[in-house]
Amino acid sequence: MPGITADAGARHPREQALYGCYLAAVAFASAGSGLHHKICHTLGGTFGLPHAQTHAVVLPYVLALNGPGTPEVMGRLATALGATDDKDSGTGGGTGDRNDDAGPATALTRLLDLRAAVHAPDALEPLGLVATEVSEAVCRVAAVVPPSNPVTVGESDLERLLTDAQRGDLPRSPYRLDG
Repeated sequence: MPGITADAGARHPREQALYGCYLAAVAFASAGSGLHHKICHTLGGTFGLPHAQTHAVVLPYVLALNGPGTPEVMGRLATALGATDDKDSGTGGGTGDRNDDAGPATALTRLLDLRAAVHAPDALEPLGLVATEVSEAVCRVAAVVPPSNPVTVGESDLERLLTDAQRGDLPRSPYRLDG
């Protein structure tokens, strides 16, 4: 995506993006819809928020919520998003080629960096979700939380997630980026 943002006509980044879309479709077809997708479809269907932009806003918040439940996956995600050195991993012993020790905080930081680099939206309010609609969104999403979600999700978690996303506040989690 940064390659496409830098040069909209560049062929290689577009090919890689299409390949990524294909892989995402295969994964989605295999695994089904997770919490992130359930939230975005609820927001789009109920409040008319635009599909792609809503996904871009919500993804870091769901990553912050679910990251502690899947630390090994978050390490691989951090690596996929470019974490390659000891500074990124926080382990002090990385080799530079693969960084499976990079954790949830690194994955989240890298995802937020990517979102900024491609100028993706970072709040739901400009997309059309007003603060008074958050409680309705919480109730609707709570009814469709997948039982296979890697962490237990209660209404208070959804309230925090959706309020932060509506305002564009930094995602909050046990490995806090919000200070």
